[in-house]
Amino acid sequence: MKKSVWIPLVVIGSVLLVIGGTILTFGIINNKKLVNNEYIVDDYSNINININTADIEFVYSSDSKQKIVCQEQEKVFHNVEVKDNTLNINASDSRIWYNYLFNFSLKKMKITIYSPRQEFNDVSINSSTGNILLPSDFTFNNMDIKLSTGDTIIKSNVKETLKVDISTGDMNIESKAKKIFLTSSTGDQILKNIAAEEIKLETTTGDIFLDGKADVIYTKTTTGDHLLKNIVAKEIRSEATTGDITYVECDSSSLIDVKTTTGEVNLSLLSSKMFEISTSTGKINVPSSTSNSPLCKVKTITGHIKIDIKN
Repeated sequence: MKKSVWIPLVVIGSVLLVIGGTILTFGIINNKKLVNNEYIVDDYSNINININTADIEFVYSSDSKQKIVCQEQEKVFHNVEVKDNTLNINASDSRIWYNYLFNFSLKKMKITIYSPRQEFNDVSINSSTGNILLPSDFTFNNMDIKLSTGDTIIKSNVKETLKVDISTGDMNIESKAKKIFLTSSTGDQILKNIAAEEIKLETTTGDIFLDGKADVIYTKTTTGDHLLKNIVAKEIRSEATTGDITYVECDSSSLIDVKTTTGEVNLSLLSSKMFEISTSTGKINVPSSTSNSPLCKVKTITGHIKIDIKN
């Protein structure tokens, strides 16, 4: 290679080295800029949180203070106020464009809501990135969570509707609610000790695990397995494009309807059924139908079907 070619390459390499060192330096500096800001607020019964990047945790407090603690970065903070009986927490970002280039903090911001109050009306959370924890100490009338990336752990009871919509992240739910609606693009949905009238679970890529009681249940995945345990309902429906569907000691007084394109179906039921079974490619091992019993429909394209009755 000619000398005239080497010179520009050396210059470019030196520039990239300087830029890389600058970015690393600013990233390290940013790690030191996380501070705690504490807000004491008036009493409230509704909660509205609209933020960009932070974990959110609710904590029961035995003292009389309604306190919000925000771990924040310089120029990235939160506005906290109570207005019209609603706690509002909103992100405020005063950075200019080049601050974003050098914002490589390894420390994650966090919002902790301390409250001696255990019952609230409605809670609404809209966040881009962060985990959410709602412990069993609290009860809400309605809960609506929208999250781009992060995991949720919900143990609080909800009197009416519990609704969670996540793009990427796992959901762990242990709650009682009248209605439970969960939607995700990528992530598992794990529900334990659930009690509800209606449950609707949908994920594009991820597994579904459900243990509890409900009147009407619907589970759907594009790619992922379904596992339902100890479910007794009026109606159970499950759909999968690619994935196995398994019921363990479950039952329905009206209808069981299972569909999968590629995957096996294994159902352990508690009482006799009228069966409608079909598969294009796969073995069928199903008990005889019992007339005047609830209907159980199972359809696969590629996959075995096995059903047994636990009398």
